[in-house]
Amino acid sequence: MAKSYHWLHQSRYLPPLSDACRMCANGSKMVILITGLCPAQCYYCPLSKAKQNKDIIFADEWQLSDEGDIDVLITEAKLINATGAGITGGDPLIVAQRTIAYISLLKKSFGEDFHIHLYTAGLKNTDSIEDMVNVGLDEIRFHPEPKQWKNMNLSPLGSVIKNTTKLPVKTAIEIPFIPENTMIS
Repeated sequence: MAKSYHWLHQSRYLPPLSDACRMCANGSKMVILITGLCPAQCYYCPLSKAKQNKDIIFADEWQLSDEGDIDVLITEAKLINATGAGITGGDPLIVAQRTIAYISLLKKSFGEDFHIHLYTAGLKNTDSIEDMVNVGLDEIRFHPEPKQWKNMNLSPLGSVIKNTTKLPVKTAIEIPFIPENTMIS
């Protein structure tokens, strides 16, 4: 059976499109860079050199301090009429306790319908995923390293993903489509 790809705002995907993707396409998600630290070294990483490998926090383009600026986070969400937040990095699992605190804060501030998704390479602190789900994480997207793309089931990430699918969280794998890359068809 042939795969039926769809397009949305110049992005190609296989249906169904997740709630988080729909919200992002509509511009209603706040982006939280929870840290620039990441153990993966993906050649396609979109994070700027100014943020890569630095333990910094941003809510959209507002830089936050680690201990404060919660009011800036909440204000930004209100200003853009956010219906949710995407927590990204670097890798949010590197600063697991911070990530858990932010998920909890956002759910308490905006309610259970405030949709929160998270991107991770899933290389470190994967035992914290269940705690994140327990405080309100709605969706998790694994970004495997390119060396894992062909044999995902044989990689350590394969078992992490399988275990995560047993939790009450939408789970996905996201691999960039790179036209020059023949590994993806």
